[in-house]
Amino acid sequence: MRAKLIINPVAGNWRRRRKLPLIKEKLGSAGFVLDEFVTGKRGDAGEEAARAAREGYDIVIPAGGDGTINECINALHGTQTCLGLVPLGTANTLLQEIGIPQDADRACDVIIGGTRLPIDLGIAGDRYFATMAGAGFDARTAHRVRGRVKKHLGIAAYHLMAWLTWLNYKTFTMSVQLDGDRRTEGCLVIICNSGRYGGRYYIGPDASIVDGHLDVLVLEKNSKYSILEGAINLLKGKIEDTDGIKFYKAREVTVSPPGSREVLVQADGDLTGVLPMDFRIKPGAVTVMAPPEDKI
Repeated sequence: MRAKLIINPVAGNWRRRRKLPLIKEKLGSAGFVLDEFVTGKRGDAGEEAARAAREGYDIVIPAGGDGTINECINALHGTQTCLGLVPLGTANTLLQEIGIPQDADRACDVIIGGTRLPIDLGIAGDRYFATMAGAGFDARTAHRVRGRVKKHLGIAAYHLMAWLTWLNYKTFTMSVQLDGDRRTEGCLVIICNSGRYGGRYYIGPDASIVDGHLDVLVLEKNSKYSILEGAINLLKGKIEDTDGIKFYKAREVTVSPPGSREVLVQADGDLTGVLPMDFRIKPGAVTVMAPPEDKI
């Protein structure tokens, strides 16, 4: 089996990156013909993944974080090339959603002997995302999590930047249209393709990456302190207990800003534009290697 290993040399931390030799040795011993590519800048992973698909590689393995995986899914959707996942990033959100072990050796077992699972992808504007997209406070926080801070603090970087963002944040209300007719509004909007947020946290209680729908979280109470309550409940695994939180299912979502205000949008943790923006679902858009006993 021909495999392309796309390595982001700055993803995760040194403890995770030192697992690369183990990954290469195990896959090679299992009969994979492994070609390596090391990224040098943003966009390299996507370009190399697209090249691998054109050249008929059976599988692309992004050895990096959620951003590297996002580049690869944007290149591989609609192709026959499968996605293999190893835990080298900070959050590893998609891996945890699918049930791939956070141990590199066991994750390789999934690539070697797992099952091919078609999963849905969300689309934010013209950018595909695997797990979630967000507008407003959520995107502002993601924008502040820079490489050096994330490298040294890991997942704690998101907690720190969320707190610093909240301290000076002034809420505003965004308009949300669901499937062209249902309307609501809120100060926080997160569009979920999966149930997880930032790896370990659950944000979409009924979300599934294979159900053909987006799960839309809207904080309809326009309050800075409701955002704080939501963040605390997210850490406790009880986001649904937040005052003013509502969940909707839709195939198409349009989120608009108040007036001409510039509101950032993130997808899989990376900025992807500003509101207004359309979001939609593409069922079975990309195939990943998943555990044989997977029960998504």
